[in-house]
Amino acid sequence: MIIAALNFDLQTILVIIGALVLVFFPQIKKAVEQLKASTPVTPEEISTDRSKAEWIVLLSELQKQTHAAGYSRAEQLTCELTTELVCNCNPPAVEETVVTVTKAMI
Repeated sequence: MIIAALNFDLQTILVIIGALVLVFFPQIKKAVEQLKASTPVTPEEISTDRSKAEWIVLLSELQKQTHAAGYSRAEQLTCELTTELVCNCNPPAVEETVVTVTKAMI
């Protein structure tokens, strides 16, 4: 009601906005610097030493979510990844080792 009684023209409104920005500029600058300086936090639940069963459970949940969201390509890729993980279609390279066995007489 008070604002309706006051007739502000565009120049007055811009001056008020400018004054507010000047008053709160230190807080705005500090907040922006904190956002820039903050390092991304990685969740503690992310681990590189998961068992195959844990990976399959995670991929199954991801597949359900991509299906529910309607991302059919992502769902298909998740399904392919799960299949590859289960059947071990892309196993790590095997290192060949030469073993020499000699017969010992006792």
